[in-house]
Formats: sequence, structure tokens, C-alpha cells
Amino acid sequence: EYMGGHQVHQLSEEAKADISDEALQAAREMGRQAYLEKLKEIDMSEFDADYYQQLVATVQPQILQLRVILQSQEAVTIDRVWLKRQPQGELDENMLVDSVTGTTSVYKRRGPPKSNSSPSANEQKHPKYPVFVMDISASMYALNHRDGRLDRLVEATVMILEALDGFENKYKCVLLGHSGDGPKHVFIDYNEPAPKSPKDRLKLIQKMVTHTQFCWSGDSTIEATNLAIREAAKITDADDRFVFVVSDANLKRYGIHPQELGKSLVLEPSVNAFAIFIASEFDEGRQLQQNLPAGKAYVCLNTGDLPNTFKQVFMTTMLRSRV
Repeated sequence: EYMGGHQVHQLSEEAKADISDEALQAAREMGRQAYLEKLKEIDMSEFDADYYQQLVATVQPQILQLRVILQSQEAVTIDRVWLKRQPQGELDENMLVDSVTGTTSVYKRRGPPKSNSSPSANEQKHPKYPVFVMDISASMYALNHRDGRLDRLVEATVMILEALDGFENKYKCVLLGHSGDGPKHVFIDYNEPAPKSPKDRLKLIQKMVTHTQFCWSGDSTIEATNLAIREAAKITDADDRFVFVVSDANLKRYGIHPQELGKSLVLEPSVNAFAIFIASEFDEGRQLQQNLPAGKAYVCLNTGDLPNTFKQVFMTTMLRSRV
């Protein structure tokens, strides 16, 4: 629970339109100063080990599940060789005599080498890049008391950070945020390591939560999705690229049509992009899912569903890469 006992009021877009530009600017500046002060307070605060361990314990089964899934993922960019003596494929010119005598395995085809012929050929040579674009908008904080959406965001972040621990050579985690204050707030950048200590992980989570309390209302889901996908597509030394856009599905309030998000999710063929809705007020998450490209959106109203969602995503991507 992150409401802190405060009652939160959301203004409609019409009501905000009646506020003068000067008043809006002053309110923004006050909010920005309060936000910066809170960030300083977080950096200087003592580490609450018990609280962080409580967060980990809440999602411990999911952490273990996700670690198994991450460990089992194979390399996508596997070196392919000519496989001889195949029952189908291209006719092997070196087997012409055998074909005349009735031998059927006279074909060759391109494929991954057999594990016993070249063990290193199946090794993942470059890391996979999972880019998490997290919803840290004001509605996450304002509506948490209704459905626990901010709680789920925190649990999901803890699960991701803990599950990826130790897989740094195989996965390079990027953690970004989007809100009414902009489409890109960096928590873990492309060229920096994920926080290793529980203390640093908790600080990261506290800063995400604090942003939801002080940011301006608004939605930048589309801009954040486009930006993350374009940046991920530029990575050259990647075995695979994933963008997971985590949202509370509060798009209709800002006049964002599902087709806009659907177009964004297929922006770059080299990037596997997905939307994960962790809240669904008035069943909006389900409605969005139905109007997005098949297999591109998931509704997870329980943190326990997230590992299976990631498993589905990885399996679908691996199967597509082998076609």
C-alpha cells in the first residue's frame, strides 16, 4: 500500500483545461522541487533490509520460476552448417552414386550443428536484451487503493531484478519508465549494470514509486513504446531484443486508440515487443488485448501470472526464429 493515508483526487482533462498556464507552470515547478527533495531523501536514507526481504518473499516462487525459464532459453543466432545424409533437403552432389543405388539419405540442409560435433556452436555469443518500459504514471499511484496496480508494478520489478541476478552474460536488462512527465525515465540504462545489492535495488524501486507520486498527469505510452523499440533495434551485438511495455491500461482517458499501440508494437521486425497490462479498470485491459495484434498483449492482474507470460513470449519468439 503506497497511498500513505493521503486522499488523491484526479482532475478530468476538461477541468485541467480551465486552469491558467501560469498556475499550471507554478504547480509543475513545485512538484518538481518536491520530487528532487524526495530523491535526495531516498539516497540518504538507511537501508530497510526487512522491508526488501518482505518484497522478495512475496514473489519468491515467481522468481524461481522465471530463473528456470531464463536459464532454459537457447541462443537465437546459432551458427548454421551443412548437415549431410539427410532424408530431405538439397541433393548432395557427393552422394550422387549413392542415390543411384537406392540410398534415401542423400540430401543436405542448413541447420544448427549436432551438439556432439561442435559444442561451442550452440553457445550464446551475445546477450539478449530485455527492455522493460514500466508505467510510472500518476494513475498508478492514484488508483492503487482500488486494485493494487502499483503493488503489482513493485512486485514485478523485484521479480525481474532478482530473477536476472547472475545471468549478466546472457541477459542485459534495461529498465525504463514512462509517465505524463515524459516517455523515457532511465532506471537501468543500456550501457550500465543492473543494481546488485538489495540496498541499491530497493532505492531503484523507491524512486519508481516516488515518481508516480510527483509526476504530472498524462500518458506517453505510445511515445515510450516507439522510443524503446527504435533504441533496441539499434543494438548490433544482441542475440535477441525484447521490449515489454508494462501499463495500467489507462489509455482511453487520454484518447489513445488501441490501433496506435498495435502499430507501435510491430514497428521494428528485429524487436519482439509486447504489452503487459497489470490493471484493467472497467475491463479496459481485456478490451485492449482483443484489439491488438494476436500474441502481442497479455493481461496479468496477478503477479503470479507474469512468469508464465514471459515463458509464452520466449517460446513464441524461439519458434518464430526457427521458421
